Amino acid sequence: MNGTVFLNRAARPPAPDGEIWLSDLVGCRVEEVRTGREVGRVTGWQDFAGPAVTLEVTPDHGGQPVLVPYVRAICIEVDLAARRIRIDPPEGLLELNAVRAAVEGGRDAEKPPAPEGPAGADLIANGLAEAGRDEENPAEEGAAEQE
Repeated sequence: MNGTVFLNRAARPPAPDGEIWLSDLVGCRVEEVRTGREVGRVTGWQDFAGPAVTLEVTPDHGGQPVLVPYVRAICIEVDLAARRIRIDPPEGLLELNAVRAAVEGGRDAEKPPAPEGPAGADLIANGLAEAGRDEENPAEEGAAEQE
C-alpha cells in the first residue's frame, strides 16, 4: 500500500540517530572541499528510485541547478547546525550542468518550475548512501548501496 503523509514541520518527530529529514537540507550552503568555492544552496532534491537521492543546488548568482548525488563519496560533510554541506565532486560533475544549460538554450521558459522534492513528501534519508568503486570487485565500479 502506498500513500503520502502530510505533516506540519512542528509536529514532525526528530530524525533517528544517524538519519536526517531531506527537507532539513534545503537552504544549506554547498561548498567544494578542495577549493572552498561555494557552489550554491540546496533548493530541492530528486529521488529517481535508485540507491541515492540527487540534491538540486542552485547557484547564488542564478542559473541552472547543479545536480549533486547525495552519496558519502561526494557529500563528505553535512553540518546541519552550520547549514553547510562540503562536497568533493569527481572531475567534471559540476560542469555537466553548464553543458546541459547550453544544450537546452532558451527552452527554460517552456519548462514548469522544478519541485522542491516529491510532491508533499518529506523523506527521511538513511544517512548518505555508499557509492563508488568496490576495491575487491572492480566489475561493480559505480555501484551504490544504501546503508
